[in-house]
Amino acid sequence: MLVGNIVKEVLAYKKGQIQQKLSSPQAFVSSRFQEKLQSEPARETKATTQPAKIEDMSQPEQSTKIETVVNKPEQSINKVDEASKPEEKGETKKVDEASKPEEKGETKKADEVQVAQKEFERRFPETKNEAADTWGLTKKYNIQKIRSSNEGKYEDIIDRVSRTYGIPKTLIQKMIEVESNFNPKTVSHAGAMGLMQLMPANVKEMGVKNPFSPAESIEGGVKELSGYLKKNTGDLVLALASYNAGPGNVRKYGGVPPFKETQGYIKKILNIDVSK
Repeated sequence: MLVGNIVKEVLAYKKGQIQQKLSSPQAFVSSRFQEKLQSEPARETKATTQPAKIEDMSQPEQSTKIETVVNKPEQSINKVDEASKPEEKGETKKVDEASKPEEKGETKKADEVQVAQKEFERRFPETKNEAADTWGLTKKYNIQKIRSSNEGKYEDIIDRVSRTYGIPKTLIQKMIEVESNFNPKTVSHAGAMGLMQLMPANVKEMGVKNPFSPAESIEGGVKELSGYLKKNTGDLVLALASYNAGPGNVRKYGGVPPFKETQGYIKKILNIDVSK
């Protein structure tokens, strides 16, 4: 019992010391150590002021960082908007600038073509449509008209060949109608081929590679007729007789041969009766 009481008293004493230390730590610090602490107030002040400085310096940095982070997205958005605007304007401007020269170029070309056509017609009036008549055949002869169902057929080819050889368009059209009725695949019993009914010998002589080609047949036939006109000094009757019966027969008979086919051929084209 006595030992137990002593232990309890010791524990109570220790407990009291611990509580006293916790409530007033300075009471347990040695006098020498307290004097040392009091002799160094400056260090204490410095030590206490340093955290304040750090805190003061850190505060604006944090706010600046926050502002920077907040503002950055706005700046990037603005940059994107500003970057896209010039591109849009630039692209629109490029499209406009690209289209303008093309329009100007096309207008300029059209004007140049019109001027060239007018100058060509002024210098060579005989090459315009019906005026493409080197021998004046439309004035000397009554060239018969073609049927309305045949009008406009192969017109581009006929116009070009008419201007090239100076043979009236109406004459070429009527010859094609009488020869083949505008059927490029026509072959006669004598072996004549194509729109202008070229004979094999004439095909070779005129340099025609494909007698069934409308373009080659028309040009070959008109070229042949043009040669006969030159030989007969613009006499269309003799030129047509040579085209139908051959130049040898025209020389042989001294004029239009007495062949019904040849006589009927001239009658159909010029409405001239050469049988009398």
